[in-house]
Amino acid sequence: MSLRNMNIAPRAFTGFALIGGLMLILGVFALNQMSKIRAAGEDIATASVPSIKDLDEFTQLTLRLRVLSYRLLINREPDVQQKTIELFDLRNRQIADAQRTYEPLIEGPQERAAYEQYVQLLAQYRQLEERMKTLSRNNQIDELRQMLNSDLLSNSEAVNTALARLLEINTQQIAETDQDAKDQYSLSFNLVVTLLVIASGLTLLFAWLLTVSITKPISKALDAAETIAEGNLTQPTMSMAKMKPGACWRQWPKCNRSCATPCSASLVRPRNWPPPLKNSTVSPTKVLAA
Repeated sequence: MSLRNMNIAPRAFTGFALIGGLMLILGVFALNQMSKIRAAGEDIATASVPSIKDLDEFTQLTLRLRVLSYRLLINREPDVQQKTIELFDLRNRQIADAQRTYEPLIEGPQERAAYEQYVQLLAQYRQLEERMKTLSRNNQIDELRQMLNSDLLSNSEAVNTALARLLEINTQQIAETDQDAKDQYSLSFNLVVTLLVIASGLTLLFAWLLTVSITKPISKALDAAETIAEGNLTQPTMSMAKMKPGACWRQWPKCNRSCATPCSASLVRPRNWPPPLKNSTVSPTKVLAA
């Protein structure tokens, strides 16, 4: 069906409904992309940042345990020794608390494997710690010093390596999440701009089509009126649209035929009255006057 064969109301409704539907699609898409970007931000805030914080706490507590180990060797006073052992227990509890916070935040098998390696090394350290406490209580200073410089040193380096690996994995996860957010933003920006350009173009197109379809029949009706005013009743007519401005124009053929019929046909004329001329624009009154 041609657009000009529709009335003004359905024509305008169809055009603006299409534009409104396009804008609705644009809005839904934009909200969807915004939710994805928001989800990426929430993932960083609720998973990545707490994981980095827990790993930092693991590193600090590991260093403090190492300091306590040397303190156990150097400060041999009984009260200091007792306080050092109590601090060992406190740091171990703090590590356990940090583990309970960190474990639910683990993402992916790679991070899980690195964390399991850290747990194994931490268990080895607990065994070394018990040996250190035993050697300290037995005043076996040389054996304690040797263990600090060999077994405990190797374990500490392995723990630091495991923590560095966990930190690297979490940093990589943050970078990937940030890149995903950037990609979502770029895609959203490009598609939103594209849809806005399409919507603007369709708005101009429908406005132009609607204006032309309304003004064209009116223009032709005005031309017909000017033709009638000049006395020309022979102007051929064209098929117009079925819209309201064209409804007046559709009456023009009927009006033309009615006006073109010689009004003298209803008069009583003499036998020698000449037949009416076809397509004549001369008034019958002038003929009678002649």
